[in-house]
Amino acid sequence: MKYILPTLLAIFLLFGCISQSYYQKIDRDGTSKVTLTSDFSKLPFYGSQIEKSEEDVNTLTEQALSEMCENAKKLDKTITCNIKDPKIIEMEKDFDVKDGYYVFEVNEGIPFNTYRAIIYKIPSDQFGRAVYPTAKGYLSYLSNTAFPQSPSAIDFRKKQENAITAAGLKDIIAFEYTYTVEMPGEVINAYAGETIAKVKGNTAEFNVVEVLQKSEPLVVESREFNIVWSGLIIGIIIMLGLAFSFFFMKEKSNL
Repeated sequence: MKYILPTLLAIFLLFGCISQSYYQKIDRDGTSKVTLTSDFSKLPFYGSQIEKSEEDVNTLTEQALSEMCENAKKLDKTITCNIKDPKIIEMEKDFDVKDGYYVFEVNEGIPFNTYRAIIYKIPSDQFGRAVYPTAKGYLSYLSNTAFPQSPSAIDFRKKQENAITAAGLKDIIAFEYTYTVEMPGEVINAYAGETIAKVKGNTAEFNVVEVLQKSEPLVVESREFNIVWSGLIIGIIIMLGLAFSFFFMKEKSNL
């Protein structure tokens, strides 16, 4: 059991899970929280490769994810990790523009404030690094094969490299890979080159596999009503109106 769990986790990392989604919530000050949800519930059965029944593999899958989550929290204290379902794992980490993964611009105006986020890199290195040491040993036990180098961030500016990655991901049946950005206010524009995101309210969802084919940074723009400045202007207008009314009534009474 002690060695089968590492083997199973290595297989997951090699073949990829069926659904992997990033959700980045960006606040008005530019800070954000990124949530990575990995769903292994529909992972194809690879039990024959490690001489185990499907029932055994399902049991080991749940145990492997639990072990991975606990190790991730120990290796990176800034990451929170939870098992949302026996085969769904959720990891969260706080980010800032200074970390270099994205930029965030604010333009205060009247009557709207506008925001613009440009995502240059997916922080796959931050989450992958938390489970890398465990997975590295697991794969070595599986086939005496050297595990790939420490996970790196997916940089949308590396077009040639990403085109190769996209081609490989397209071959994985039913694989879902999304990146959703939640903005302050309502999203009014969201794209990555020629790829248009699915917009709903204050969120924009990108199909990462599609984006990687031509590989452009994710751009999301939003706006919201500027309550402070608009309220101030309305207040001034009301005060001027009252002052004018008072002056008019005073002049009228003097006639």
